[in-house]
Amino acid sequence: MKRLLKGLQKAYKEYEENPYRRIGILNDEILAIVVARIRKEPSLDNFLMFTNCLNFFYSTRLQGAVDKDVFALKNVNKVIIRVAKELEAAWGENGLNLKAEQPSGPVNVKKVERLRRKLKKVLNERRAYSFCTKVFHQLNSQYPILDARINQFMYKEKFKPYRVNFYADHTPYKVFQTAFQDMMKDLGWPLDQVNELDNAIWVYFDKHLARYKSTKSK
Repeated sequence: MKRLLKGLQKAYKEYEENPYRRIGILNDEILAIVVARIRKEPSLDNFLMFTNCLNFFYSTRLQGAVDKDVFALKNVNKVIIRVAKELEAAWGENGLNLKAEQPSGPVNVKKVERLRRKLKKVLNERRAYSFCTKVFHQLNSQYPILDARINQFMYKEKFKPYRVNFYADHTPYKVFQTAFQDMMKDLGWPLDQVNELDNAIWVYFDKHLARYKSTKSK
């Protein structure tokens, strides 16, 4: 475990200092600017900018929801508009109230589930779970992101509970969030540095790509 921790700490240092990683850092800075604009003016244009940038920077594959037989989802622009409108509605909506999310504030796992169900419904049953975790992470970095790399890292390093599929509809976000926190405790990583660990895992995963790609997980 100490060896893995040192590897992750080294990876995070590289994330901060290596010019190759600057694009990712600057992408996050752009998203922070857009979030600040939304807090000041929660207009549809700002939510469109946020949705489009988040989808592009983080490869959330919202374009997978394109359905030429459904007018509202006929092309990728319509999908982006559909999702942006849902986020705009959720900004002050009872039960979601996205505007209440603050940097480093408390985590409400039920809100992630509500947005997860809402987007799946409007996207014609297309899952947008990873996108949902990224939305909340941008508003409050204490929400860990679930994506393919984090999922594979946790599986390979045995931080993922046995036979648990984080992506399954019946598996609530709380299961992943708890497993992520347990991983931080096991590693000895500060619990208030969720974003830093996420970035470290991405760099570490890149540097050990062959190892993590050798085994697929659910």
